[in-house]
Amino acid sequence: MKPSEHLTVRGPEDILGFIPHSLGYWPADSLVAMTLHGNRLGATLRLDLPGPETLSDPKDYADTVLGYLQADGDADGALLACFTNDGWMEPPGTYRGLLDALQSVLGAAGMPVRDAWYVGDAFWRDAYCTEPSCCPSPGRSVQAIRDSMLNAEMVFRGSSVGPAPEDGAHPPPTLSGEDRTAILAYEETWAEQLDRRRGAGTSLAS
Repeated sequence: MKPSEHLTVRGPEDILGFIPHSLGYWPADSLVAMTLHGNRLGATLRLDLPGPETLSDPKDYADTVLGYLQADGDADGALLACFTNDGWMEPPGTYRGLLDALQSVLGAAGMPVRDAWYVGDAFWRDAYCTEPSCCPSPGRSVQAIRDSMLNAEMVFRGSSVGPAPEDGAHPPPTLSGEDRTAILAYEETWAEQLDRRRGAGTSLAS
C-alpha cells in the first residue's frame, strides 16, 4: 500500500477488519498490537497469547510487547486486540490482567492504549466496556467485521486474506544450519534498509 493512500475508519469494525489484511491471515489465539502516530497506523505486531503461568504475572510479557513496539520510534499510542474465544468469561476475564499490564507498561513508555477488543470466532466486543446498552453480551457478530467498509475497500484494492500459517496445506521446509544462517543474514540486511523507510505508514482517518 502506498504511503499517500488513506483508509477511512468509521468504527472498531474497520480497525479489526484491517488486521487480517495487515497480517495476511485471520489470527487465532493471538495478541495483535498496533502502534499509532496520531491518527496514523504504524506497525502491526502479532504474538501468541500467553499460557496460565504467564497470565498469573504478565509483566515480562508486557515488557516484551513494549520492546517490539519501541522499534517504531514515532509511536504515540497503541491499539490491542485479543483474538480468542476465552474473552467472554466473568469479569475480570481471562486476559483482563494481561491487558491491564499492557496498558500500564505501554502508557508509561508514552504509548497509551487507546482501545482494546476481544475477537472470537463468532463474536467480538470492547475489552473494557461493561455497559449492556452499548456492549451487549456475548458481543457483536464477527460478520460485522467481515462486512465492514474498510474490509470491502481493502478487497477492492486487491488485498486478500489467506489461511493462517498453521492451516497451510504444505508443511514448512526443513532448513540446514547453513541455510538458516544465510536467511538470518538477509533478514538483517533488509531490516536495515526498511528501517530507513519507517516513516511511511498507513493513515487511518476517523
